[in-house]
Amino acid sequence: MTGQTADIFEKLNSIVLLVNPEGRIEYANSFLQKSLGFPSCELMGEKWWKTTKYSEEQEKESKQFIKQIIRDEVSTEDLVYERRIHTKFGASKWILWSASKTEDGKVLVIGNDITKQKESELRLKRTNNELKEKNWDLTQSVTYAQRIQEAILPKTHKMRICLEDFFVHYKAKDLVSGDFYFFHHDKIGKIYLAVMDCTGHGVPGAMLTVLANSILRDVVIKKKITEPALILEALDFEIQNAFKDEDGYNLAKDGLDISMVQIDLKLQKLSFSGAYRPLIQISKKGELIEYPGGRFPIGYFDDRTKNFEQIEIQIGQGDSFYMFSDGYIDQFGGEKNKKFNKKKFKELLLSIQDMKMEDQEHFIEYAFNNWKQKEVQTDDICIMGFKA
Repeated sequence: MTGQTADIFEKLNSIVLLVNPEGRIEYANSFLQKSLGFPSCELMGEKWWKTTKYSEEQEKESKQFIKQIIRDEVSTEDLVYERRIHTKFGASKWILWSASKTEDGKVLVIGNDITKQKESELRLKRTNNELKEKNWDLTQSVTYAQRIQEAILPKTHKMRICLEDFFVHYKAKDLVSGDFYFFHHDKIGKIYLAVMDCTGHGVPGAMLTVLANSILRDVVIKKKITEPALILEALDFEIQNAFKDEDGYNLAKDGLDISMVQIDLKLQKLSFSGAYRPLIQISKKGELIEYPGGRFPIGYFDDRTKNFEQIEIQIGQGDSFYMFSDGYIDQFGGEKNKKFNKKKFKELLLSIQDMKMEDQEHFIEYAFNNWKQKEVQTDDICIMGFKA
């Protein structure tokens, strides 16, 4: 190495080492002492390996690496590498080394202190690992919650015993859903069906569905309240009580929208009541009637009086009925990325009246995916269609 080259290396704020083919240090600039605390004389020759606390295996691998550099057996990418080096004061530093072969068959190594960057990188890595663990735990919990929710959903094979032609299209936005459907067939032959859309989606919505389902079952099955309007009145009362503290103050403004029917197959009569959710009837001739629900939800409503109305409908031969949450009609998509909307939904229902209910569900799902394309699902979806 010429004196001029050494002068240049002395001015650098980087560690500079010149290593011979045997792995001995022949030159170290003065910045080495500033960075690691060792005077150059303490690291010359074979001293480097012991002083910086390389293990025997690390020393052997490093010397082999030097020989490979000299024989041009190392790729350009591998000539830049990171190593943790012990300082004279017992600490350690991360050094980014860049090695190159000199014209006289030796190896020039230049090192820069990257300890701060490396520590930040390691902290970030630890944080990411912690987040991955927490995310895995959360996913496992939500997956378990999904199994619980699926377990309390009505079984379609039981519904098919008394409803020969029907479908339930149930599609959660996330693993668990804020939408829910209800079914009960009592001992005197009356059928109770409902579609509920709880506040929010995901875990909060799913928790509310479990509460609402439990209360609804208690109202219909245990208390034997049979009229849909009275059922919703009882459900509303219990939901509001569930979110009040001991002093009667509302702890949450959560609730749900619902459409509910009672079907009397003997009399071919259907009774409907709703809260923000409608019922659609389509006759065999293709006439569509929408029965709106009340303009209020189940649950908190600024202490305003609610009057749950009940509509009595005579079932005609071949009539189709539909109850649904707002997830389908609120889905963004299409060429202009707008909501599907209720008008298109009604047109869709009218267009599939010559199909069986099972085939209608498949077409409804196809139309949804065709509309949504690459957009994310906006909300939970629950659609129930049946012919009584």
